[in-house]
Amino acid sequence: MGTTLTERWLDPPGLGADLELDVQVGPIKAPDREWFWRLDNDGFAFENCRCRASADYHAGRGDAVVLCSPGVTDNYAVLNCIAAAAHAEVLRRGGALLHGATLCHRNRAYVALGHSGAGKSTLANRFADTYLHDDYAFVVPDAKGRWWFWRHAETRGPRDDRPWRVPLGGLLILSEDRSRTATGPIASDEAFAAAFAHTFHAGGAGAQPMFAGVQQLIHDHPPWRLSHSLDDAPQAILEALEAVSHGA
Repeated sequence: MGTTLTERWLDPPGLGADLELDVQVGPIKAPDREWFWRLDNDGFAFENCRCRASADYHAGRGDAVVLCSPGVTDNYAVLNCIAAAAHAEVLRRGGALLHGATLCHRNRAYVALGHSGAGKSTLANRFADTYLHDDYAFVVPDAKGRWWFWRHAETRGPRDDRPWRVPLGGLLILSEDRSRTATGPIASDEAFAAAFAHTFHAGGAGAQPMFAGVQQLIHDHPPWRLSHSLDDAPQAILEALEAVSHGA
């Protein structure tokens, strides 16, 4: 069974390859890991428990196989295929895929990293009209070493017309302290550990560029800690973001 996905999902410069999706329904043996078998300037090959995907950058085309049970249409597996293509391009450019909510303030993107339940969605929803995503963030450097946030329209992302590419303003690590809204610096070793803990891993050929990208990101944008209280007005969060910008 074949399907074609035409909805706009990611719109960074230079990522315009088509992706042909071949949906196979049946008991297919799938790996239990996320793994790039190939990742270079010519293309990539990726697989996990939901999909297999590959692309040829010179031809501008790719193929994907969605792994699902009989009678089940796994839409999340389709998104995995598209995410794999985007993740490969981000890694190739020296960037990373982070687990964080992204706020937009004064045309700068601020990614608040945190585990599930840390309050990412709660934080994003306080800025429902302007936040860029509440769970995932692609961050990518350009040729001059400036970092950018790339938005994607995964099902939990905003669906209206918001910026697809915004300069990165800073990184924050969400604190468990909910008694006040404030930011503070983090020791370098803790900052590295926290950033890696909230990075989506890329095994195989993707491991080395993943680690290199996160190391460069932390060097260029040292994370700050953010505590977030619901008793404080949203303006307090924006003031905290200003502090991060001035401290970077």
